[in-house]
Amino acid sequence: MTKSKAYPVNDKGGNNSPKKRVIFKTVAILLPFLVLFLIEITLRVMHYGNDLDLFIEATNHTGYLVLNPAASKRYFINESFAPTGNSELFKKNKDDSTLRIFVLGESTTIGYPFFHNGSFHRWLQYRLMRSFPDRQFEIINLSLTAVNSYTVLGFAKELIPYQPDAVLIYTGHNEFYGTLGVGSSNRIGTSTYINRLILLMRQLRVVQLLTNAYEKIKRSPASDEKYSGQTLMQRMVGEQQIPYGSKLFYQGVNQFVSNMSETLDLFNKNHIPVFVSNLVCNDRDMKPFVSISPDSVRFPGFGRNLALGIAAYNQGDWKLASRYLQIADKIYNAHALCNFYLGKLSVIQGDQTGAKYYFKRARDLDGLRFRAPSLINDTIAKLCSLFPYAHLVDVKTAFEDSSAHQIIGDELMLEHVHPNLTGYAIMSDVFYEALKKEHIISPAKEYEYSFRQLQREMPITLVDSLTGIYRISRLKNSWP
Repeated sequence: MTKSKAYPVNDKGGNNSPKKRVIFKTVAILLPFLVLFLIEITLRVMHYGNDLDLFIEATNHTGYLVLNPAASKRYFINESFAPTGNSELFKKNKDDSTLRIFVLGESTTIGYPFFHNGSFHRWLQYRLMRSFPDRQFEIINLSLTAVNSYTVLGFAKELIPYQPDAVLIYTGHNEFYGTLGVGSSNRIGTSTYINRLILLMRQLRVVQLLTNAYEKIKRSPASDEKYSGQTLMQRMVGEQQIPYGSKLFYQGVNQFVSNMSETLDLFNKNHIPVFVSNLVCNDRDMKPFVSISPDSVRFPGFGRNLALGIAAYNQGDWKLASRYLQIADKIYNAHALCNFYLGKLSVIQGDQTGAKYYFKRARDLDGLRFRAPSLINDTIAKLCSLFPYAHLVDVKTAFEDSSAHQIIGDELMLEHVHPNLTGYAIMSDVFYEALKKEHIISPAKEYEYSFRQLQREMPITLVDSLTGIYRISRLKNSWP
């Protein structure tokens, strides 16, 4: 039997050559990306999805830009929640004689509930126009409701080419529940870097298509009924209890630190002055929303003493109320409502230092985080000290100076975080003085329009006031 002769196989150019295997593998890897690229191009040709650029050409105003109404959709996984902001025109090509100021922030910054005429930037603009009648001012408010530092950072990245002379920022109250916040219903996760990657990808029409498909699948008549009649911020709350000092609490603070650090660094590198206000809220006249109660076994007697203390307070027996509440606080000192009533009693007793301490504790311990904890204001002050082009605007002290017992309450606040018209006027004055101090503006004394004149003559209409009262009435009648 003859053996078959083995011949060497010449694999050169054959299907199994190393070179072809590399080519096949490369094509296999790149093919999905090519398909996605073709789908992206097709969707853009078909005008599917949204252009999420910050500014668009203003309709019927050649040479002018305006905030893109769809810009907020990049930040909202559920696009039906996405708000639209102001429509304030500014020139595409800035004049040399124009002072251009952009404003970034959340609902207080946009002027809720008065919006257009009552917001602090309108008070500021009117005063500048009266102090400098021969100069042009463009103050463009890019603030939105239900957003936080993610939007501030994202918008800041797109502002640089538009040559701002200054940027004004007021943000921080929405850090937990604003879109993509760690406690928000409108988030993917708690990682700042993953959220930033998602924001970058949402420019792609393919990603918008997948997101919309997911929302349609998830949406049901039950979910529509769930959100019926709710305010936007109510819809945004995912975690109703975020204990002080918890992991989620510090993730929210760190998220703010990360986004604001990058924002201020960006402006600093481009030599753009940025004015960042600390935050104000109603400490004296607004009870905490959620007080996280302790375990009755570990802290026996707390609940009984708290209830007796509040009952005595309501009956006007301050001495008895103080005794019971002090006992409760010694048993367990991390109860928001207990601290709030101790603050109330400190005011009655004339102890301003004690009142400030207890009210601050009550706010920090409030489990429903609609008011920023004091760590956020501490962060703002620290960050402003780190960047030469960042300037702290101390609105908080100005509000305290205009409040009874130097503790902010109902005389300047409509509810928990939104100022009334007097409050917005004071905000504008503090920003005005900060701009003067840093020589962004230099008014001649003989022509300068004073704050008293502004308060007297600012053209706020009765309709503006009544509209604000109506909105706040609706807000107070809804959760929480």
